[in-house]
Amino acid sequence: MRNDSTVRPAFLAYRTAATLFADASAGTIAQNHTTGVFTVTLRRKDATVTVLWDQSPTAAAVSVPVNAGTRIYDRFGLRLTPKVLLGRTTITLAGSNGNTNTADPRDYVIGGTPVIVVQRTSARQRAKFIFMPARRRRRRAGMNVQTAS
Repeated sequence: MRNDSTVRPAFLAYRTAATLFADASAGTIAQNHTTGVFTVTLRRKDATVTVLWDQSPTAAAVSVPVNAGTRIYDRFGLRLTPKVLLGRTTITLAGSNGNTNTADPRDYVIGGTPVIVVQRTSARQRAKFIFMPARRRRRRAGMNVQTAS
């Protein structure tokens, strides 16, 4: 909180992480070297929480399985409502613009805006994410949700 009682973005991001990652007991991290997308999967008793972000400078699209218990959030905890087609939705992850390594212009050490997918499922169910080349589009700040058509 600021002195004038307004909320800082970091407060919202912390609250989102503290809420959505609470009670996580195990997790994995993976990188798709073709798209540059990182996936962190955390397991809770009642859900699987997946955080996706793009570490490359170009946008990447991810096809996400959805069911009635799936919720998708931005980094501040705002719920996103992408369109669903045949039990899947496509999320376009903004590319990274965080190249802080002056010795290597291809080394992006800070990823793009993350998306958090919470899937309330039984322990036997596991989601499969499909990585696709992103459609060409103007680059905008933040995360764009691309709907399947």
